[in-house]
Amino acid sequence: MDSIFEKRLLILLPYHILRYESFLKNSCSNSKKLEQLLTDYQKISSALEQCTNDKKSTLYIDMITLIEEIADHIIPKDCEKIRERLGNIMGGKILQLESERLLEKGQLLGEAKGRAAGLIQGQSEGRKTERIEAIQNMISLGLTKEKILTVYSEKEYNDAIKSMLVEA
Repeated sequence: MDSIFEKRLLILLPYHILRYESFLKNSCSNSKKLEQLLTDYQKISSALEQCTNDKKSTLYIDMITLIEEIADHIIPKDCEKIRERLGNIMGGKILQLESERLLEKGQLLGEAKGRAAGLIQGQSEGRKTERIEAIQNMISLGLTKEKILTVYSEKEYNDAIKSMLVEA
């Protein structure tokens, strides 16, 4: 396994964990094999943790996450003790794939843009309502259509009239 890190062949690490699949499927009780798995997992975890300061840290984090996913799939559900020990090795860390982080960032950005657009639309609707109410007040005070149209558009005037007819 040391040669994998020395030669930077990190893509082989998941296959290293997969070597234990048949052992885990058949029996979770071979303590020697189990200790070897946990030792390998600890070495991989530690080595990848040290690499996260590198410029390619997202690659290493993705590799840790991939190895965790593989381990989760090959360890039978009834081997809770092994699952727990592997979880302890990782320190219960929750790592996020770069693609997941970018997706989350995109969703947050989309939500922020949506809120901003909604705010602008709400303000626009509010101004429109205020203008229609102002026209209705002018009509109720007896101002002529010509006087009202010096300040407001024909469309706003017609919308105010329609609104008054609906309310009546």
